[in-house]
Amino acid sequence: MKYEHDTLKLEIAMATDVGRIRQRNEDEVRILPAAGAVVLADGMGGHLAGDVASRLAVEVVTEQIEKAESADEQTLRQWIEAANRAIRSLASSQAAFRGMGATIVVTVCRGDHLLFSHVGDSRLYRLWNNTLHQLTEDHTLVQQYINEGMISSAEGKTWAGRNLLTKGLGIEEVANPTYGQASLRPGQTYLLCSDGLTDPVSDEQISAILSNSDYTGEDAADELVLLANANGGPDNISVAVIRVHEKSD
Repeated sequence: MKYEHDTLKLEIAMATDVGRIRQRNEDEVRILPAAGAVVLADGMGGHLAGDVASRLAVEVVTEQIEKAESADEQTLRQWIEAANRAIRSLASSQAAFRGMGATIVVTVCRGDHLLFSHVGDSRLYRLWNNTLHQLTEDHTLVQQYINEGMISSAEGKTWAGRNLLTKGLGIEEVANPTYGQASLRPGQTYLLCSDGLTDPVSDEQISAILSNSDYTGEDAADELVLLANANGGPDNISVAVIRVHEKSD
């Protein structure tokens, strides 16, 4: 799928897979090419109806994007808060959905900038000049410990509680998402993903696939999912790849 701006063209592709261990896929991904937007949510592992929560989150945010006339920090935060309220409302009204939750990461193109917001440990990366950089910071207990200097980043990769969330949709009345933006430049690649990719696949492996100029965005997305499964596929795997190209006349 493609989105075109005055000087830029975005090539957007996605892939999702149940993995090798889980019985159902609780991830949800949606591409909105008209808005240059991507929404990715991950039903919180071990929670009842995680697939319902992630699907509802994506549906609510998608609806907000489709009717929005503009996008900025306030609107992205509002979209995610609307998803949080919807999950909490459904969870409180039906016992079968009590305790459900999800993580989410949202990107939307506005001019030559990519706006993004997230809650939880679904991530956004940027590959530029062969350097992979994580643009989001996980809302997890292990990241909090790393920030406070209690453990190192290396220790955090194998820490037993590394998937314990400090923020997630459905947990609190206010989700309080984190917001950021990045300048879009030809030659960049952005990656949205659930932790089903980043737990079994290293940054170095991700970078090698995204850097492969022979791969289209769709090829790269498929290869990332294949590698996650080859490395054990312990969770659902979802990715969206955004390649930034110069618009040709």
